[in-house]
Amino acid sequence: MSRATLRGRVLARQLALVGVAAASAAGGYVALRATSAFSVDRITVSGAGDPAVADDVRAATAAAIAGRGLLAVDPATVARSLALLPAVTAVRVDRAFPHELRIAVVPEVPAATVTTAAGRVVIAVSGRVIGPATSMTRLPALDAVGATLPGAGGDVGAMLGDQLVLAAALLRYPRLHATGVGETEDGLVARLGGGTEVRLGDAASLVAKLGLAVEILQGRPTRVDGTPEPTRYVDVSVPEHPVVRLLVGDAATGGGVQRPNGKISGQPPVGSSLVVDLFVPGVR
Repeated sequence: MSRATLRGRVLARQLALVGVAAASAAGGYVALRATSAFSVDRITVSGAGDPAVADDVRAATAAAIAGRGLLAVDPATVARSLALLPAVTAVRVDRAFPHELRIAVVPEVPAATVTTAAGRVVIAVSGRVIGPATSMTRLPALDAVGATLPGAGGDVGAMLGDQLVLAAALLRYPRLHATGVGETEDGLVARLGGGTEVRLGDAASLVAKLGLAVEILQGRPTRVDGTPEPTRYVDVSVPEHPVVRLLVGDAATGGGVQRPNGKISGQPPVGSSLVVDLFVPGVR
């Protein structure tokens, strides 16, 4: 037998052994996939914020893996499935052997509610419909009563336009306690608890305008009893020349304004950049 022939037979035998080893390993992997050695006993959800969202993610994950073990779970496929949940923006899925599946969630950020024929629904900053609002939902209502919106998961950002942009900006200022957002011929309006309006004009520089409104409201003069003077509106549509209209001089509220130094005045203080437009009930 020639040396070439002998080398060929040795090489063939080595390749055959490698093939047998690979087949054995593959068979072992398949066998492990089918056993409970790496069963998913725990689904850990992080980043969801709202416990209800975490519960939805956990339930959807269990449905997506359908009882398969960790070796049989494709993290990318599960992540794509979970990203379809209306309250979820993005998802990362990791296998933590031997028995845990870890789900990191980036949730949608609720910004406002809209009243439809079917009831109130929550809209995210992204414009996505998250789902029905509950009695505990405390978000400004947009002036779109009766609007026909898509179901949960649908996108309504273009439909709601600047009202949704303002609702998203208001999230930076929870102390304003905005209850509603609207749009008039003069521009955007945020309605606060107690009836005060913040008039903002167009959608440019909304965060800066809202910050200015907060400063003005915090600096309001006080009544004799120490409470802030009721305010009809704060107009910051032109930030360089804001206007505030106070409900002063009303006998029912004690009249007059308490200055910080304790002296009583019939007029609120006027700052260098603040034009005060007084409103006395019954007088224009």
